[in-house]
Amino acid sequence: MAEINLHRQGFRTFLPRLMKTVRHARQTRTVRAPLFLGYLFTPLDMTRDQWRRINGSFGVLSLIMGGEQPKPVPSGVVEELIALAGAPGSDNWDVVDWGRRLTPGGPVRVLTGPFADQLGTLESLDDHGRARVLLEIMGAVRTVTLEGNALFAAA
Repeated sequence: MAEINLHRQGFRTFLPRLMKTVRHARQTRTVRAPLFLGYLFTPLDMTRDQWRRINGSFGVLSLIMGGEQPKPVPSGVVEELIALAGAPGSDNWDVVDWGRRLTPGGPVRVLTGPFADQLGTLESLDDHGRARVLLEIMGAVRTVTLEGNALFAAA
């Protein structure tokens, strides 16, 4: 709601999303979910923009403030999220693709599917975006083939 109302007022916004598996009533479906629940980003020129209108917009709780003015996000954070998102104009232009940072042998977290939230090790990633991941399943390490965009490079 906040995103729609800010657009109507002329503010540009970026709401990074990820593809997430939701389980309900024994059914699973993959949906676009906000990466940061309850937050979206908007670029502001403090000398030109009437940023105080944002706090009065329907759907906005408040700006994150640093004293009397909105607190800026550290330089490069939003730009990196935009770089990891889909191509502008595509259906999933705002979906962050963590698969771009995957390296074989590195730790990964599964974001979607029946193995969602499990940690594993990336074995390989092919040219078609499929990934072979080593996961511990029922007490043994198994190789599972998943879509690369279903993985997040874990630390």
